[in-house]
Amino acid sequence: KNYVQMEINYGDFERVFLLRDGIEGRPVRAEYTSGFLRIIVGKKPKQTLTVPISFHEGGQ
Repeated sequence: KNYVQMEINYGDFERVFLLRDGIEGRPVRAEYTSGFLRIIVGKKPKQTLTVPISFHEGGQ
């Protein structure tokens, strides 16, 4: 699994995350298992751009 960031803290804590470009802010899922809080966010779908190309035979 690919982790962007992993920290180990204990006791009460608060953490703020800034999501970089390309990350979808909603939906967000969180799982707490065996002392680890895992936060799962999705990637934004890649945008595609279609450019029409004109083709003309000849040298000009």
